[in-house]
Amino acid sequence: MAISTTDIGNKTFYAKWTDDIAPVIGMLRYSYEPASLWHWLIGKDSLTITVPVTEEGSGADGITYTITPEGGTAKTETAAIENGEAEITVSADFKGTVSIVCTDKEGNVSAGVTVGAGLDAPGVIIEDNAPDIVIKADRTPLRQ
Repeated sequence: MAISTTDIGNKTFYAKWTDDIAPVIGMLRYSYEPASLWHWLIGKDSLTITVPVTEEGSGADGITYTITPEGGTAKTETAAIENGEAEITVSADFKGTVSIVCTDKEGNVSAGVTVGAGLDAPGVIIEDNAPDIVIKADRTPLRQ
């Protein structure tokens, strides 16, 4: 087979790469060490959760998280990823769950993560309300 003059010279070749690897959400970090009581993650002040994300393919701009108050309506929001981390703040006076996923630019979705799951807690309680305690001393004592 002979090589013609059209086969010689500068050529441009194209390669197509497909990202089929989902992002990975790492171990969540909390702005303070919340207590774990009765299998709930409990805090007094608003809680900031740092979400580390590893994405080695097409890249990811943010995470999507859903805050579901107990007995309430779920609210889905996004948080930007900066330097491989995103931050979520759960405000005070909250009881419920927070679930997180990350989708990269090719549409690959990470495994979902629930806040507190790594601490064996099914949800989060954040409140700074002292309980009302009432002692009634208006009872007639028993006579013997």
